[in-house]
Amino acid sequence: MHIEKRNLTDVERLGQSSTESRRLLNQEKLILEVTEALSEAIEERGLTRSEVAKRLGKTKGFVSQLLAGGRNLTLRTVADIADAIGISLRVAVQGAESSKGATRRAFGGSGNQIRGHRSSSSLT
Repeated sequence: MHIEKRNLTDVERLGQSSTESRRLLNQEKLILEVTEALSEAIEERGLTRSEVAKRLGKTKGFVSQLLAGGRNLTLRTVADIADAIGISLRVAVQGAESSKGATRRAFGGSGNQIRGHRSSSSLT
C-alpha cells in the first residue's frame, strides 16, 4: 500500500517551526477571525463604518483601523463594537481534540463561534 505524502503549506511550516511562531500565527488567525466576523455583522445590518464610529464616539479612521487589524483589538473594544451594532458575541473554545467533537463554549452557552447575534434591544 502506497500512502501519498502531502507537502506542508508555508503557514503549516511556520506553525510547526517554534512555539513563538505558532503563538504569533494563532494570534493573527484570531484577529482575522474576529475582525471578519465584526465586519460581516456590520455589513449585514446595513451600517457604515462612519455610523459605527458615531455610535462608539470614535472616528471612522479608528473603526477602519480596528477592522483592518491595524490597531490593538481588546476584548473591551470588541464588546463595545458589538454593543454599538446591536449584537452579542459567543466564543467557542476548542482543544487539539476538537476533531473528536470536544468543544466547550463560553459566554452564552451554545451558539456560533465568534458570530454576531441580534441583541434583544436595538439601537437607534
